[in-house]
Amino acid sequence: MNPKTGEPLGAGTGDIFDHQFLALKQQHFARPGAYKLTLEQYMRQNQLPGIMAVGVRVAKIK
Repeated sequence: MNPKTGEPLGAGTGDIFDHQFLALKQQHFARPGAYKLTLEQYMRQNQLPGIMAVGVRVAKIK
């Protein structure tokens, strides 16, 4: 959310928004292969209201 306006960041309609950001700027994979990435939810609530899904994309930086 935008700290000044309270509006959701990203693009979307209604209550569905897509927000993409670079999470690991300095991450480097030494060689091609299969890697395992684990996401954990560290919020105080067991389930976060309004969050339907979370996804991860690995992309090559130009």
